[in-house]
Amino acid sequence: MDVVKRNIVALRGSIVISSRKGQGSTISVRLPLTVAVVPVMPMACGEELFALPLDSIVECLDLPAGGSGGIVDVHGESVPSFPVAELFDFPPSTSNRHCLVVVAHSRGKAGLIVDRLFDTVPAVIKPLGKLFAAFPFIAGSTVLNTGKVALILDAEGIVRTMTRQKEIRA
Repeated sequence: MDVVKRNIVALRGSIVISSRKGQGSTISVRLPLTVAVVPVMPMACGEELFALPLDSIVECLDLPAGGSGGIVDVHGESVPSFPVAELFDFPPSTSNRHCLVVVAHSRGKAGLIVDRLFDTVPAVIKPLGKLFAAFPFIAGSTVLNTGKVALILDAEGIVRTMTRQKEIRA
């Protein structure tokens, strides 16, 4: 299993093994997206466009005015939330309205805060190469049906990066 784990990590993926006595084991392998056509939900932070694969999104909610990150109550569950703009060091949003995109990751759920959401579209995901290897939260890019380019975000990578940044600041 160690060889498998090393190879998965080398591909910027993750593996989680959970066992229950008398019930067996579950092995979950998550690999980054490569060239593929997948449904994505485009979103914006200011004028910048991003997209998340639909299979990583649990639900989308309007965020109450003044919501800027931290812990958000989602149907009675405390969910950590992160402004996507902060990940890219964008200036604070001037938008009066924000959206919370609840995503699933290996340790549970997290909320990503964005300014706007758009209708789901199929997208051809193109890898960005070694130059972007230092950004584990970017899975690739796509050209949207509007002709604009959007970075495809990796929910697992965002949560890992933002959690690390918050730990360093604390």
